[in-house]
Amino acid sequence: DSGGTNKSKNDSIRTSREFINARLLEAGLPLGGGAPSKLTLGDHSVAAQRFISDLEGTGCYDSVQVHIGNDQDNNDDDDASPEQQQMFDVTVRLKEKKWYKIYIGGGVNSEDLSSLGTSGGASTGNAFGGGAGAALGALPKLQFESSLSASNLTGFADMSTALYSVDQTGASSFRFTHDRPLCSWLPKQ
Repeated sequence: DSGGTNKSKNDSIRTSREFINARLLEAGLPLGGGAPSKLTLGDHSVAAQRFISDLEGTGCYDSVQVHIGNDQDNNDDDDASPEQQQMFDVTVRLKEKKWYKIYIGGGVNSEDLSSLGTSGGASTGNAFGGGAGAALGALPKLQFESSLSASNLTGFADMSTALYSVDQTGASSFRFTHDRPLCSWLPKQ
């Protein structure tokens, strides 16, 4: 049954249909069900490019494609009314990125202490007792960082990030952020 195959194919996409419709309207592409559009195909193309740039800017998609067609594309009926000739179909194809990113990293950072206790370029000793600052050279310090990012979990191009890091002084920090578009909080109609 092809209907079942299409349904499962659509279920694998996390992006919400309501989100896509809201972004299409924001970009200036009118949705069906109302009066015929007064926009030309060129106007639709500009709005489609605005929509594509907007979705690519979310960082949730590998590719965004928009096909603008006319209901008359598949019909060679020359008797179509001007209103029917002004109606365009919009098909959106999305290739979503993986929903998660994991990063774990660390390294050694050296801090040069040879300049401690010097003034005016002449070595007069340092805080460690004498002119041994150059001998101390660089003291290595370890750094560690890990992060986990989850994108488009709710279907509205939202981004969640958890970051944990330990800096050179040994101080650790944790940060969690969640960004979600405002349109996702609006009631469904």
